[in-house]
Amino acid sequence: MRMPTIKIDRREYVLIPKSEYQKWQKQRKSTTASIGSQVARKLPIESYTDQRVAEFLLTNTTDTADYARACKLVRQMGLDPAKIDHDKPAGVK
Repeated sequence: MRMPTIKIDRREYVLIPKSEYQKWQKQRKSTTASIGSQVARKLPIESYTDQRVAEFLLTNTTDTADYARACKLVRQMGLDPAKIDHDKPAGVK
């Protein structure tokens, strides 16, 4: 099996040729790709603070019950949901 050629641009994004991407999109089963360890060391890794995780939890809620569950999780993390900058779902005050 031939491995597609990929490139990493100056911002360290992995570039996949459009033709290869289109082939992958047409496949029914999932496709995995592997990269060498030299490339993997250069890929940027983003880590999140507890406050950022709490913001994700609270902002991505869909209704009042879901928001209440997210608030409970944030409190279990030792944070106050009222002090986290986030968007509340419709209907929550």
